[in-house]
Amino acid sequence: MTTNFFRALAVGTTAALVSLIALPAIAAPTAPTSCAGVWVAVQYDDSTAPTLGCATTYDTGVKLLESAGFTAVTSDSAWGLSLDQIEGKPTIGDPYYWYQASAEIKADGSLGDWAAGAGIGADTPDPKKVSGFRLTSFSAAWPAPGPELTSVPVSASTSPSPSPSASASATPSASTAPSSAAGKAGKWLAASTPSSWGSAGSALDVGLGLATSECTYATKLKPIRDYLRSQADDYSKTSSYAAAKLAIFASAVGDDPTNFAGVNLADRILTGAGADGQLGSADDFAFGQALAMIGLKRAGSAPSAKMVDYLLGKQLASGAWGFGTSADPDSTALALIALSDQVITPTADTTAAVTKATTWAAGAKKAAGYWANYSPVDSTSLLASALKLHGVSVADSLTWLGTQQLSNGAFANTLDGKSANQLATASAMFLLNGTSYASISAPLDTCAISDDTETDPGDTLANTGLASWPLGAAGVGLVALGAVLMLARNEHYRPKHAQARR
Repeated sequence: MTTNFFRALAVGTTAALVSLIALPAIAAPTAPTSCAGVWVAVQYDDSTAPTLGCATTYDTGVKLLESAGFTAVTSDSAWGLSLDQIEGKPTIGDPYYWYQASAEIKADGSLGDWAAGAGIGADTPDPKKVSGFRLTSFSAAWPAPGPELTSVPVSASTSPSPSPSASASATPSASTAPSSAAGKAGKWLAASTPSSWGSAGSALDVGLGLATSECTYATKLKPIRDYLRSQADDYSKTSSYAAAKLAIFASAVGDDPTNFAGVNLADRILTGAGADGQLGSADDFAFGQALAMIGLKRAGSAPSAKMVDYLLGKQLASGAWGFGTSADPDSTALALIALSDQVITPTADTTAAVTKATTWAAGAKKAAGYWANYSPVDSTSLLASALKLHGVSVADSLTWLGTQQLSNGAFANTLDGKSANQLATASAMFLLNGTSYASISAPLDTCAISDDTETDPGDTLANTGLASWPLGAAGVGLVALGAVLMLARNEHYRPKHAQARR
């Protein structure tokens, strides 16, 4: 769901596709009064003061930002890791970049001069310094000024954390039974649904998450279906990928994807299909190609051999799928689902590709059982669910997911995060309930409708707007077509491809 490679990819033309993924609209963190770690200052423009955060996990620049409460989008380039966005800024096409600097914290809490950093992938955060990020015009002189911050609370700078990787546990222990965890997450997600929707992408994310529990949340799914029926024509026109995501939902709730509110979603998925098997207009978007294949299958049409070959051709040498040369857990997850026997008839070539992908996934997985990305919960839930389709044990990932669940049942979209996130929670439901885009089913017209048991979604229904990429997830977490930069199911949950899903 994160997007991290979601760092800036040129892939498309319609800004409307952004709604396909729902990137989480994350509120700025509340300024802390102390910091047992590294102070982080982020300034979005010259007219507002810097937003101050505290990172207790900071062994990398990305972890630094995420731990301090910010959502970062990065990408690989010839010059190393690039910081493309913080909280969705700068927007695509804006002539700005993130200037990075640090300033020493003096004994009284005042700051020394800002010194330019070497980059998000090269700088080593230091508890004795403030790590600063300022949105700066490309036309500005170098070095640019650091954030307009002159001091931090003294107590914060004098008590660094004992270990760069130390971080507070997000929740209850991993011993929570999957069924119990799924029930708590589902109740929170059901209670988080708004009385009216403003985004088809967001409604899809939540609807797909609730549908992983079959008929349990039928009373919440019915109004979501009604809303998506009203949006079907306009939304599915935005891209083949949007049509595919909608087809997955339509099939899941027992509707006919070839006549969803009068729209033939299978035809919409095939709009502009290339003779080489490419689906959609983005020629470097394995996530979208796989999504379209899954949607086509759920609409009753098996993907053609050329569509399969096109997806195989996008596999990286590492065995993963992603953007350019950057591997991405979310894209790999969707490709694995698309190459499962629930979508295609496996061949020697697809089996070999799956083997390479599972090998990559094993090597990229963290010791704790998760995959790092813009939204670890989102990406881990998607990829582990996909691996399970191919007979891979994902017990460690399920155990890790239990450590990330908040006391109210929700999940955050950052590692060990504390703020409930709608997209991340929707994505987590796939792994908790052991299903995927290919198999999720909640046939509403045959479900017995009853009052769902719901709990308070919590005092912070954070990040319920456009999600950072499950496609919402799938979190997605962002796809934009044509010459637009894609930022990763998100929810999402955020994060380049996030935007396409989520």
